[in-house]
Amino acid sequence: MARRASLQGSQAAPPLTSRNISQGLALLTNLDQQRQAKRARYSTIRAEEPDENLDSTSPIYDAFVDKQGPDGYQGIQREVRAVLPTKKPIGGVLTADELRTNDRIASDRVIVENFFGRLKTLWSVCSDIYAWKRQNYDMLFQTCLALTNVHVRIHKLRAEDGDANTQYVNRLISIGSKIVKNKKAASRTYRSKRKVRLSLAMAAESAFTAADPGGSDTEIGSHSESDSGRLFY
Repeated sequence: MARRASLQGSQAAPPLTSRNISQGLALLTNLDQQRQAKRARYSTIRAEEPDENLDSTSPIYDAFVDKQGPDGYQGIQREVRAVLPTKKPIGGVLTADELRTNDRIASDRVIVENFFGRLKTLWSVCSDIYAWKRQNYDMLFQTCLALTNVHVRIHKLRAEDGDANTQYVNRLISIGSKIVKNKKAASRTYRSKRKVRLSLAMAAESAFTAADPGGSDTEIGSHSESDSGRLFY
């Protein structure tokens, strides 16, 4: 009993006092101040403006989108290195050269996406949040790029797409074959059960006919008539 009481006493929660409440409020206030400081350091939005997403992982991008709008990427090549397709003017059409340029940009975009997908797949330092020294980031990233280029020379980028497409087609074929197989099995089961039911019905009918060769309906009718006569008499 004493041991049980000691265990219960050790598992009991600490009492809620004014000191604990003040410490919790101070901790929450400190966290809010840290978020506000991070926002003021990385964002171009004024600190007194309301922020709907204080825990954003990309405050600079959010500030740029809020400032430029959803079409803010148009003209971004004047600020940073960017290659953008030509947008069709209002009420106009694109020329043949502009269409060919857009097609080349779209094709290059697929290659870039495949390359960065390979880069993030091979090296977790490029896919996860970087938490090491900032001075070593350029060296690590360039090393990962060089090793990824070597890997791409050995294993082509688009080869994985072909393998994935082949796996997808084979999976669809296997699913279709399984569906056809299940339907055939269900049809065989239904036919076998129907055959058993018909054989049982025919056997029961033949046995009933053999036990009562004829006139069963007449006898039944005569008995019923005599019974009804007794009732009337």
